[in-house]
Amino acid sequence: MARNEIYNLNWCGTLTTQNMDAVCGLLLRLLDGKKFTVVTVENEINTRHYPEIETKQVLSPDPSNGKKISSWISNDHSNAGIQISGNFDIVFFTHFLYSVPSVNFYGDHVIITYNDPYGNTFYRAYIPEG
Repeated sequence: MARNEIYNLNWCGTLTTQNMDAVCGLLLRLLDGKKFTVVTVENEINTRHYPEIETKQVLSPDPSNGKKISSWISNDHSNAGIQISGNFDIVFFTHFLYSVPSVNFYGDHVIITYNDPYGNTFYRAYIPEG
């Protein structure tokens, strides 16, 4: 991610270990100090899929590291992820062994698409309220 793209809230791309910290910065810029809605759709194979909607969410520091949004990489670099901490139990983990998430910032919201090891696709949108 080029330096001028780091705080451009219209960035789209795949999440990599090289751009995870920059994506954390974009997420923090979009969500910090605001209430937001999280919409998750789990598109499971051969089942109906319904959106899960959580409103009035806010970021708060993770007690383990003091950060609201943070990235991590396993020692063997086989797994990595972004943790989003707040008044909710939504933690977005990326496992590069079977999924390379797509991250799409559209100015006023972000949509993250990723797969689980079973081939199910997940769509998660973070939308500031107000």
